[in-house]
Amino acid sequence: MKDDDCFLELFKLHKMFENSFHITNPKQDNSIEKVYNNDIISINILLKPTDPDFDRTILSINDGIKINLNLHRVSVNNYPDSTTNPSEDHRISNLNTNLDHLPNFQSDQYRSGTYYDVKDISDISIDDNTLSEHFKNSIRKVLLDYISKNSKLRKYVIYESLKFLDKNLLKIYTISESVRNSRTNNVATQGTESKGGVEKNNTTKSANSDNPWTLEEQKCLEDGLVRSKGISDPREKWLFISKMVKTRTPEECRKRFLRCREVLVRNNRTEEIKEPEQPTYSLDRTGSLSFSRLEMIKLSLGRIGTFSMDIVCLRCTDRFEVTLADLGEKTIIYSKNCQKCSVPIRCEFTPSLFFPSQLTFGNLSLLNSDFIDLNHAEFKLTCEDCETQLRIREVKIGDKKSMNCRGCFTKFLFSFGNVQFGRGEEPSRESSVKKVIKYERKTPTVKGIKVGTPLPANGTCKHYKKSFRWFRFPCCGRLFPCDTCHDEATDHKCEYANFIVCGYCSTQQAASNKVCKFCSKGCTASSSSHWEGGKGCRDGTKLSRKDSKKYKLISKNNGKNQCKVKSQIEFITNSQSSNKSLSSYLRYKMYQYPPKSCGIVECRLLVVLILFSILYFNYFVFHQNIFVVYLFKRCLNQ
Repeated sequence: MKDDDCFLELFKLHKMFENSFHITNPKQDNSIEKVYNNDIISINILLKPTDPDFDRTILSINDGIKINLNLHRVSVNNYPDSTTNPSEDHRISNLNTNLDHLPNFQSDQYRSGTYYDVKDISDISIDDNTLSEHFKNSIRKVLLDYISKNSKLRKYVIYESLKFLDKNLLKIYTISESVRNSRTNNVATQGTESKGGVEKNNTTKSANSDNPWTLEEQKCLEDGLVRSKGISDPREKWLFISKMVKTRTPEECRKRFLRCREVLVRNNRTEEIKEPEQPTYSLDRTGSLSFSRLEMIKLSLGRIGTFSMDIVCLRCTDRFEVTLADLGEKTIIYSKNCQKCSVPIRCEFTPSLFFPSQLTFGNLSLLNSDFIDLNHAEFKLTCEDCETQLRIREVKIGDKKSMNCRGCFTKFLFSFGNVQFGRGEEPSRESSVKKVIKYERKTPTVKGIKVGTPLPANGTCKHYKKSFRWFRFPCCGRLFPCDTCHDEATDHKCEYANFIVCGYCSTQQAASNKVCKFCSKGCTASSSSHWEGGKGCRDGTKLSRKDSKKYKLISKNNGKNQCKVKSQIEFITNSQSSNKSLSSYLRYKMYQYPPKSCGIVECRLLVVLILFSILYFNYFVFHQNIFVVYLFKRCLNQ
């Protein structure tokens, strides 16, 4: 029973029409289980139009159309060939032209089993005296045409035909009424030619129907529609409206109303089509915003309110400030175009509650941008003892806000060290069929502040190449590499920064010139083997050979040494002329340059002095100076 198509189709019809579905069989029980095996069954249904544009006032039976169908149970073997011409009017037959694209199945492709069919148009009847005969015939022809074309191709063709009728009922009505009006006009013209004249009443009625509506008639029609809202009977309603108009019949008023509504619906549809579609965004960076080193004393819960943050454009690396207002638990959306490269930038933030064991305070999604830092924010906190709601404004990173509760006067403390943006995993774009290597255009990868990773360019800027840190200025709470960068990006002068962020580990700490407390690296330039504008090494022998100052210093030092030698020689000659012994001078040099601490330059100087003493003094003078021999031996040992 459950596998029989006839039984299933009757069950679907019963489910579709519910209480308005009836099986007329006077001999036996009218249940589906007892009737579906019969060769012929009769069913009565009440089709209620679901199209909101269809005027239900033309219907009289519970806002529906009562249809009677005689269904014939047919098997595949004894299927009769349908030779019925479905429609007289070609415009009604065009309603089913969308079914002509179906493939021409061969006989071996037809479905097997049994199904219900309608042999001719006499098996379809409509019981409604208020509807015109032409409209009823149009419904019957459309049903027969649909069933005859699809009986071999589709399952449950009766069920599908009724759905098709409900979908196109308004179109069938408009076509049938236009055909009926054209036929009546043709008959009227033929009658005037044959009889040679028409009565005065008929001429006045036709004149009224052909004449366009005036502005006064239109206003009376609108006034009548407003006043007749409480009238439930459609006949009385249109009769009342025609009395208000005075120069039009009820049928003309109803047609005028349908015409005006059709024009309004058509205009609204064109306006909807012309409206530009909103662009769809696919946010490429999504993650959670969380605190680090959060401190909440005597506080149980918290939620962020209005806050300001810095983001950077991924295309041109332009940096700007974004302020997101407090909307409660709703998602905050911010969108704009970059002022430098005009790329669309979009931010979506969804706040969430945080507490000491839950450091995440919201989820942030970004398009064509990246998060840098939280400047200042407003927080809504809850007291741990009395659950009083508190509000703290202008809280910056590193600030410690201490206040007393307004309910229980308990002192609480709130502070946090830094804000981290955790990025979610991006979906994989690998294809299971074929892997294609796609070379995308490289964009500058600028990342925001993340503890443990270095800052962009290690915190340097174009003004200070050896400053590996960012400063947090208390005037606006924002981070900048230097004071010049601050003045260029803002509209106010900077104040003295009290916090810095290390360029190697992105950790915030107090401002100082010492090494970082966390990574032990210096935030300023250290001494090296280069000149560095005079702040580095000044010894020519220790300078790097890549430095241009190396050989200049060496030549300069050599010139100074030659001057020293000349001065020493002059001193020796003067001492001899003044009857001073050489031993006193050598004792003086011995005291000035001890043997253990004398350098290469001093040793060379002593050797030169010894050679000069050998050349200019006699053997007696050389013998008397014991210190000279001692120094000579020490120089040879070195």
